[in-house]
Amino acid sequence: NSDREERQMVNMAKTRNSLFDILSERTRDITSFTRAASLKVLNDLTEKQSLPLDRIMPVTAIAIDRLQDKTVMVRRYAMQLLTTLLENNPFMGMLNPDLYREKIGELETFLKDNVPEEILKARDDALEEAKQNNEDGDEDEDDEEAERNRQEIESAALAA
Repeated sequence: NSDREERQMVNMAKTRNSLFDILSERTRDITSFTRAASLKVLNDLTEKQSLPLDRIMPVTAIAIDRLQDKTVMVRRYAMQLLTTLLENNPFMGMLNPDLYREKIGELETFLKDNVPEEILKARDDALEEAKQNNEDGDEDEDDEEAERNRQEIESAALAA
């Protein structure tokens, strides 16, 4: 019994994927009415939160592509679909930024360890010049501005 149910679930998943593939193909149909209707169906599925997670990015790409369509009706439905995708984003507010901060730290460390010598020299010269300008210039200049200048120089060195 469980084997039969499992096969049935696999078949339903295949059927669902096939239907989504057909619907995606119809967004590039020759007839503008068909393109618009397929975008409207995708919009309805998104509103009902029936769009599978693995289809969100491809459907978003389709909607973005259809914004360049020659007919107003298709462009309008593409814009509605994009709006619905943004409003019903299942990841909104759930992504943990700490993971990305850690990754940024790792990348900055890697970049700093692998920066060519000439860029390091240029960075050090720029930092020294900024320090001299800070000493020679207005004594009331904020420490925040000096720190911002230092970070800009560091960022420019890493970007190079």
